[in-house]
Amino acid sequence: MVDIKHQNKTISDIFFQLRKENNLTYAELEGRTGVSRSVLYRIEHGETKHPEFKTVKAIAEIYPTYSKGIMESYVQDEERIDVLFEILSEIVNKKEEHFSLVSMVALKILQCPQGETEDNLHKLYHFIEKVNDDTLKVILYKGIIKYSREHGVMKYLAKGLLQKHLIERLDLKRLEKSFQEGQEILHYVNFLSFEEQITFYLRMGLLAFAAKKYEDCIQLCQTGIVMEKKDTELKARAYLAMINSYLIEHFAKI
Repeated sequence: MVDIKHQNKTISDIFFQLRKENNLTYAELEGRTGVSRSVLYRIEHGETKHPEFKTVKAIAEIYPTYSKGIMESYVQDEERIDVLFEILSEIVNKKEEHFSLVSMVALKILQCPQGETEDNLHKLYHFIEKVNDDTLKVILYKGIIKYSREHGVMKYLAKGLLQKHLIERLDLKRLEKSFQEGQEILHYVNFLSFEEQITFYLRMGLLAFAAKKYEDCIQLCQTGIVMEKKDTELKARAYLAMINSYLIEHFAKI
């Protein structure tokens, strides 16, 4: 049996062994994948060092048992940022198949030599905005946070922490933890845009109220309310939380 996981194999090695193990001719493989015999031959013989993702995907689909290993091997040797984003798009749309690859592909994007560190962070950050699954978003934001922290990119460290916080704060089972994590953002708040700062202070104030931290609620809401010049629903909710916190604090002293 082909062992992809525990051996350092190239795509050409893997495809050759899978084809031989399954007793497939190039003609049969072409019929099952739609990839021409000439392309298959060149990949197997190492003549095509970086095959197109759609080609690798088509071949991987007929070997479901080895699909994840094939993808891992392909990603490991890939440095073209446009291809890496193509792979990431495929993964987030079929997360149940290659969920564990998300972090790996994201890291490869951030390490990509084609762009500067901040440019790659910028591209990945805006890619995440289009992802619908919150669990995947959190995984990707964690990648941005870790990489930004390690490389001293405070802007995207702050942005990653904020976006991760805004998702996780909705989990009522982790109110205390979310509040503690939100406090870390206070150290980086100046790296956020003015609009992001308003969002942070008002949302954090509401979280403080939910966590029964009324003094914190008052301080956070006051800061956000002063900054927010428009009349918004979020600002109104912060006003109400702040007033209720004052009342609770007042009656607690009586």
